[in-house]
Amino acid sequence: MKKLTIFTITIWLTGSIALAQNSRDTYQAYLSSLTTLWETSVSRQQTAYNQSKSPQDLFMLALTQYGLLNNTMADSDETLFDKYIDAADKNLDKLIELNYKSAEAKAIQSAVTGLKIAYSSWKGMFLGAKSANLIDEAMDEAPGSPVVRKLHASYLYFTPEMFGGDKALATSEFTKAVELFEKGEVSNNWLYLDALAWLGIALNNQGEKQQAREVYQKALSIAPDFNWVKFELLPNAK
Repeated sequence: MKKLTIFTITIWLTGSIALAQNSRDTYQAYLSSLTTLWETSVSRQQTAYNQSKSPQDLFMLALTQYGLLNNTMADSDETLFDKYIDAADKNLDKLIELNYKSAEAKAIQSAVTGLKIAYSSWKGMFLGAKSANLIDEAMDEAPGSPVVRKLHASYLYFTPEMFGGDKALATSEFTKAVELFEKGEVSNNWLYLDALAWLGIALNNQGEKQQAREVYQKALSIAPDFNWVKFELLPNAK
């Protein structure tokens, strides 16, 4: 029994260390926006999941894949997007089937569906409703999840008003997402930084430049190397 306990603790510690390392990897990938770092992060998380087959590692893999897919938008790299989208969809479907963080998985799948529409606008005719239904279900299931709230804000911000988008409401949702993230651990949390960045963008676009600057300064106090904020977003809020 003692040997079994030691073995169990060892496995748990190994998994915790790997999870922490993968969190740092994705955090640095987000800050740098480097495709190579995102692909490395996905590869490491895939290895972790292959070894553990745990739903926790599957969720981290899907979240990292979403980060990479989202990052492709910066350079409109549809080839890279196409390389990873099928695996991401499959992993998100499995999380929903397992009922493990299903609300977060639905919210991520809604966002991924939105990226598909961004690359091919004609797909909005049949994927728009799917994206809307997924984020609505996610909000119904877990309105207190910072991940769900952040992705709901993004959905409202990027969806045209005639299809339910609402930039003012999106600003409120980004604010709520930030508050929810801050109730938990925010170190090495790239989605928290992304929520701050988009809250600043939403405020700035509504003419609330002072509030936007305060949000950007907060982000930089957490991540001084957040170059997107430092060299682009903050100067644009002057």
